[in-house]
Amino acid sequence: MSGAVVKPRAMVIRRAVVMPRAVVMRYLATGATFTSISLYFARGDSTVSRIIGEITAIIWDALKDIYMPTPDKNQWKIIAQRFHLLWNLPNCLGALDGKHIRIEKLPNSGSLNFNYKSYHSIVLMACSDADGLFIYIETGFAGRNSDGSKHCDKMPRQYKD
Repeated sequence: MSGAVVKPRAMVIRRAVVMPRAVVMRYLATGATFTSISLYFARGDSTVSRIIGEITAIIWDALKDIYMPTPDKNQWKIIAQRFHLLWNLPNCLGALDGKHIRIEKLPNSGSLNFNYKSYHSIVLMACSDADGLFIYIETGFAGRNSDGSKHCDKMPRQYKD
């Protein structure tokens, strides 16, 4: 054993591959911040943000028509009838409201998310039927957009016609 020579082997260093699904699953399962997820996976905040944004957009595109389809003409009539029956609101097609969600100031965002309530936020908007079930949602507008005009601009044409 004393005369044995240890021969060095070629060492291959591979860059660890971050599983985008693992990043997104951790985010969805825990609600952890991008910073804590980036520390957990040893990746930058912007990388984690990009991965989560891309994959959640894919998930939304795949599921939106199943779980939040656009009402057809018959469904709009039923929604209007339910509003009239339950709430005595004739010709009402939805209850629309927005909410400011307080956030920490984002780096280099200036006053983009600073709202009229004097804090940083993003704005969420939803429209529900007479039974309180969502028929349309929009998320993520900068907090300085305090009125519904930005949301209405983004609503699909079939909701506005």
